[in-house]
Amino acid sequence: MLLNFQITDANQVYDTLNLGRRIDVIWPDEGMRSRGGRNFWNNWVPVEGMEGIVIHTWKPHHPDPKLRSHVEKTIYLVQIQDKFVPVAKNAVYTK
Repeated sequence: MLLNFQITDANQVYDTLNLGRRIDVIWPDEGMRSRGGRNFWNNWVPVEGMEGIVIHTWKPHHPDPKLRSHVEKTIYLVQIQDKFVPVAKNAVYTK
């Protein structure tokens, strides 16, 4: 079940998580990764109040590397229009 979420703190958006660095998370799909950061977004910026659908979750210490967060926070991958926005779990709420 996909849930609608609203961003409550844009300061907790991971806007460079898609750069493919060794320390970054493993994205569910290369197309999502390519549209998941400010290098794709250009002048568009996620702000408080924007709504989207969570399509993936990364959790700290998850045994599956594809589901593992690179920080001590759960990170949601939220789709907003044609963009993918990684944001900390505590910076969104369910609509």
